[in-house]
Amino acid sequence: MKTARIDLLLCMGLVALVATVYHTIPHTGFFLYDDSLYVYENPAMSLGLSWEGVKWAFTTTRGGFWIPVTWLSLLTDAQIFGLNPGGFHLTNILLHALNTLLLFAVLNKMTGAPFKSAFAAALFAVHPMHVESVAWITERKDVLFGLFWLLSMGAYLKFVKNPGWKNYALILLLFILGLMAKPMMVTLPFALLLLDYWPLKRISPEEITQAPKRIWALVREKTPLFAVSLVFSLATFILQRHVGAVASLEGAPLSFRIPNAFISYFKYAYHTLWPVDIAVYYPIPENPLPHWMWIGALLILAAVTFLAAFRWKTDRCLIVGWLFFLGVMFPVIGVSQSGPQAMAARFMYIPAIGLYIMAAWGGPELFRRAPSKKAVAAGAGIGLVLALTLLGYNQARAWEDGIALMKRSMQITGENPFASYLIGVAALRKQDYPAAEKYLRESLTLKEKRKDALEGLSIALNRQGKTEEAITCIKKALEIEPDSIKAKSYLGTYYFKAGFYEDGRKIRDEVVQADPKEAIVLYNIATMFFDQMDYKNAKTWFQKNIKANPFMYEAYTFLGAIALKQGETDAALANYLEALNLHPDLPQVHNLVGLLYIKKGLAAPAEAHFRESMRQAPGFLDAPYNLACLYDLMGNEQAAQALLKTLIKTAPQYQEAIDKLEQIRNNN
Repeated sequence: MKTARIDLLLCMGLVALVATVYHTIPHTGFFLYDDSLYVYENPAMSLGLSWEGVKWAFTTTRGGFWIPVTWLSLLTDAQIFGLNPGGFHLTNILLHALNTLLLFAVLNKMTGAPFKSAFAAALFAVHPMHVESVAWITERKDVLFGLFWLLSMGAYLKFVKNPGWKNYALILLLFILGLMAKPMMVTLPFALLLLDYWPLKRISPEEITQAPKRIWALVREKTPLFAVSLVFSLATFILQRHVGAVASLEGAPLSFRIPNAFISYFKYAYHTLWPVDIAVYYPIPENPLPHWMWIGALLILAAVTFLAAFRWKTDRCLIVGWLFFLGVMFPVIGVSQSGPQAMAARFMYIPAIGLYIMAAWGGPELFRRAPSKKAVAAGAGIGLVLALTLLGYNQARAWEDGIALMKRSMQITGENPFASYLIGVAALRKQDYPAAEKYLRESLTLKEKRKDALEGLSIALNRQGKTEEAITCIKKALEIEPDSIKAKSYLGTYYFKAGFYEDGRKIRDEVVQADPKEAIVLYNIATMFFDQMDYKNAKTWFQKNIKANPFMYEAYTFLGAIALKQGETDAALANYLEALNLHPDLPQVHNLVGLLYIKKGLAAPAEAHFRESMRQAPGFLDAPYNLACLYDLMGNEQAAQALLKTLIKTAPQYQEAIDKLEQIRNNN
């Protein structure tokens, strides 16, 4: 009973640690990078957990991976929360809390050491290196595969205690589910072999040196797991290569990859020990790595390996923890270069457990000569957890502002064109077009995203009235990919805006004939018809756009405008409200909705929308003017005059406000 009470208290403490670090995250929005691909610009999210949604999850390779379990998890969130990012964040946090409890339970069951197990789990709960995996919705992959990894470890313990095909089948099932969440799960069979040595002690040091048959028996036992691992590894490599995510030997030769792997291993271990200045994105260096850097990293790694191996008989936890870290990290260390990053904190979500094991079971040895070594070790452990909790909390808070987070990454890593690209994209989303132009220009040196950066830059230029520059920019994107229907659709919209109607119609007809399916292309076609005041066709294409991507709020704003032009007030209001449901930060739309509510004689919602518009965009003058007019209609002349006086003080040339104030004074 006493043991159960201690375990319960430890579990409550672990949950409290997770809550302390991550309690602000549900209030943040979507992140700049890949959340659009996975969630808010992913048309499949509208399917939810329908049969169509499940079928899509098992057949798509969106993002370059086959991860149906991750997609099902995200579809479940979309079914429950819609596109509210807080719901997706909450699920990530709950999964991380569950993983923390599972790690404690598994280590405790394997070792019978609740306090050491709780210490390792506490490090896992709060370490700043794991914030990226928890705070980033896209990294649902990490917390999900972590869940199945830890469940597999628990199932393996059950199998060791009670061998049998049913218990083995459970391991195999959990392993496959984990692989369907994230392919990084492939190293599980290797990790289970390490656990056989410690803490399960299924093989002794003497058997390793004198009875190799015992080793091979344990390896053969895991043959089905290794076979599944091999199949998924090959399938993932082929798929990644097919989508162009695997760098060629010409682009990233082994002379770069292997030295970079040594440096990355060192940096991962260093940031685990000293978790400050953790960047979200580490660019691949363009210049050759200095010899002193990778040789120094290799020597340090070799020294730690030697020290752990030196005590492999007496302190098994050290060699197991160290090899766990090295082995589980291997698929993403960069030898097979996948993706544009040199390293990423999210890759440490499970490999770091090896280092936590070393700290929890090997760390107390540092205090063996202290007068009260248990008390001193416990005090040091608590102090370390509290310090990491503060650092983890600060790292989580940094994710509240994606642009500031990427700027911080640029300060840490130096020149970082990919970070500039992400900031530019975020600025586009916030409709801060000068900032978008600045950062997207900086990102044009990035080969992998040059076409995307040019497309984004053309949008920023066009929205600032620099349409001819936008045309030049999008033509450069077409030089990179001449058959890009998406780029051509942008070019067509710019031609219409610049007054090159014949060129615009030619491009529009070419894009239409291509029978496009991509939502943004359908949207661009619709805007081309809209610019020509062909509202019938524009409405048709905006409806096609919404069918392709139900979350594209811009299409609803255009449909609202078309309905207004056709005198359909109710339809206009419905479309504008749907746009706000999808994207609440639209001050001009809030203002229009307020005007429409006035037409319907509904003062309270009209006032609410005018006030929201004013809150979102203090410099947008129409909302306070319209609110003053509403107050006048309601007979609240005092409030109307106060608003108009403030407005005129801000904008002395606002003639309508001056006239309205004079009218109210004359009426009184």
